[in-house]
Amino acid sequence: MKSSDRYPLLFGPYRVLFFRPGDEAFCELRGQVVVSRAFHEAPIGVWPKGRRRGERAAAIILFGDLVQAVRNEAAATIRYWWGVGTDRIWKWRRALDVQRVNKGTSFLLGRNFLGPVGKRARAAGYPTLKSPERAAKIAAALRGRTMHPNAREALLKANLGSGPF
Repeated sequence: MKSSDRYPLLFGPYRVLFFRPGDEAFCELRGQVVVSRAFHEAPIGVWPKGRRRGERAAAIILFGDLVQAVRNEAAATIRYWWGVGTDRIWKWRRALDVQRVNKGTSFLLGRNFLGPVGKRARAAGYPTLKSPERAAKIAAALRGRTMHPNAREALLKANLGSGPF
């Protein structure tokens, strides 16, 4: 499987706006920035970098379609297509108040669960699921504990009328 197939852009295509060096743009992470001469080359294309006035370091400008991608796509997808590290994605998501699992992450997790990797993981877990050793270990850990009165009452209520009588 090619990497571009492994990390699909579900909500794309994403376009970059054209800026000239020296233009000003608004970055969702750093505020008003000046577009630098450096551009970030990534599989998705060339993305502009900017810096705040008085700073020397330039970073990718978080604006436009990149904002939509960070909100909707999985972190792994952004890492691949924009060629940035996990720490940068974490900062972007925090600035945009994006939850840990969004639509893109949910899609990738579901696909991986149904794919060959998920199948191998499930197959490895099945033998221990109903093993007597596992049941004995759990029983030993629970032995001597008393059930909370609220939990006991809830169980009794849930099981009322479910018997053979």
